Amino acid sequence: MRIGVIGVIGLDARSVALPAGIADLEFTDPVEAVAEGMKELQGSVDLVVVLAHQGKTGPVQSDAEARPEVQRDADEDIRLAEAVPGIAVLIGGHAHRGIETPIVTPTTGTLVVQTYGYGTRLGYLKLRVQDGRVVGHEGKLMPVWTDQLTPDPVVTARLAPYGAECSRTLKETRYQEPIRSYRSGTDHPRYLSLPILAGRFQGRGVPALSKGLETARKHTPRWVVIRAKPSSCNGISW
Repeated sequence: MRIGVIGVIGLDARSVALPAGIADLEFTDPVEAVAEGMKELQGSVDLVVVLAHQGKTGPVQSDAEARPEVQRDADEDIRLAEAVPGIAVLIGGHAHRGIETPIVTPTTGTLVVQTYGYGTRLGYLKLRVQDGRVVGHEGKLMPVWTDQLTPDPVVTARLAPYGAECSRTLKETRYQEPIRSYRSGTDHPRYLSLPILAGRFQGRGVPALSKGLETARKHTPRWVVIRAKPSSCNGISW
């Protein structure tokens, strides 16, 4: 069986990328881009799978990732699947919208799936295909228990140098938030979320971080001052 794969990134996902990494890229309407890709693949593949990194930025995952006030929706993935006929499966990302059982779009019959973020679940999807059409499916999200799985030796070896570098700079806890916070900002909006601060100013050093704190001061009644230093691992540490 010949399977065609189309990758697409949404406009919200673009907004959180480091500008230096996307300076030479042009971002267009995902629906138009996928439709064009479908035309190119027509007649040369049996099934089309779309890998879509779009939707609203996902929350930082926790053991309560399914909480409705933290969860994002899969609306952009569903709209894309409905707008472009012929997509067999759309695998979403970026929103970390855990879809426990596949969504079947009402008009096009596309299967829309997505896991939660940061490897907390492994997505499983089994298709039954007949005459180039998906006539049955079985899908679910499976928990990933790191204490019950043996690490892959090849992947472990490739990660080792990065882990060693991070250990040198991030081995000491400099600050710990007294409350649980989410990137959604809905739980404790009066606090500055340090995890997103680290991501937003990644690789830009202390001056950028200081500017970020100054911005946060204007919009946040209560804010936290931290001592930061440059880090070759992730831009800053605290």
